[in-house]
This record gives sequence, structure tokens and C-alpha cells, in this order.
Amino acid sequence: MGYIMDLRAQVGHRPLFMPGAGVFFIDGQNRALLQRRVDNGLWAGTGGSMELGETFVDTVRREAVEEVGLYPETLELIGTYTGESQHYIYPNGDEVYVVAATFACDRYSGTLRIDPEECLDARFFALDAFPPEAEIHPPDRPMIRDLAAWLTRRIAAAAACARGASTAEASPGRTKVLDVAVIGTSAPEDAMTNEAACMAAIRRTRP
Repeated sequence: MGYIMDLRAQVGHRPLFMPGAGVFFIDGQNRALLQRRVDNGLWAGTGGSMELGETFVDTVRREAVEEVGLYPETLELIGTYTGESQHYIYPNGDEVYVVAATFACDRYSGTLRIDPEECLDARFFALDAFPPEAEIHPPDRPMIRDLAAWLTRRIAAAAACARGASTAEASPGRTKVLDVAVIGTSAPEDAMTNEAACMAAIRRTRP
């Protein structure tokens, strides 16, 4: 039994703060991995509740391997989530207020597989093909909205870098400088002249 389940044995269905962490894996086509939960049949990111002594990163890595067989090599913070949007009553009656950090990851190892006790399905979704909000696990809805905004900026930055590379090739000696929006940093990347450099900047993360 984990920490939350141990508490449940003592307090029943009473409301609990539930610290946790999650991750959205991003593939080479800028699609995000979502998984369909066993308990309510809704789509969500990968992740779960924190065990004693864990950091957010520890939790994400443990849960990701357990649920979908993938190990995050790098993590980029999407956001932190608390408050009424994170209040949820599970189908079994357990009530929680989630306190969570959510990350994006585009460098990972392993082979995608699902834990049938946790997931009904797991697949990569393009930005314009995300499930409707009614089909998303309620605490994950603000996270997926923020993920969509993050992906939009990422795709736009890559396109801008590609345009900059074409301009640089057409005009030798001319350098295109782009201000790349990267979550977790405010410093612009200088002298971006090709998409590879741009995507390296986008992938820069905090451990």
C-alpha cells in the first residue's frame, strides 16, 4: 500500500491533500501522450501521487515507468496546480485536493506499454486532435490547456527557426536572432540560424 492508501485506511473517504506530479511525453511529431484511466474512463496525463521522501521528479519517473513503460530523461515544467480546479471525488467516494507539478518530456527511453490496472489505453494526440474537455479527467483539464499553449509556442518557435534558417541560407553572413519562449527561463537564445539549434533550446530543461 502507498502513502495515500495508508491514510485512507485511517480516515475513510474524508478530503485529503494529495501531492503528486505528472508528465506529458512529446514525440517527434509534437504529439502528446495521453492515457485513458481505468477508474473513470477519462483521458489524462501520466503521473500519480507522491510517496514519502520523493521529489516531484522522483514521482514522475516512478509513475511513468509503472504506468506506460517510459523513463523521462529530461523534464520541463509546464505548471503547478492547486485550488478548486484540483478538487475531485473519485468514483469510490475518496475526496482529494490535488497539489501537483506537471512537466513535458521530449527525451525519454523505454517502450510504450500500459499497466492494465491503471490504463485502458495510451496514445499520442496531435494538438488539433486532443479529446474534448468532457472526456478529460477533471484535475487534468487545466494542465492540458496549459500543455496546448506550450505546444503552440513550441511549434511556432520551430517554424520561426526554420524560416530563419531559410533566410540565412539565402543571405550569407546574415544572422537571424530569435526570442524563443521556453518555460522555466526568460533568457532569449541568440544567433539561431537553424531548426536544430532552436529545438535544442526548446528542449532545455530543469532537472
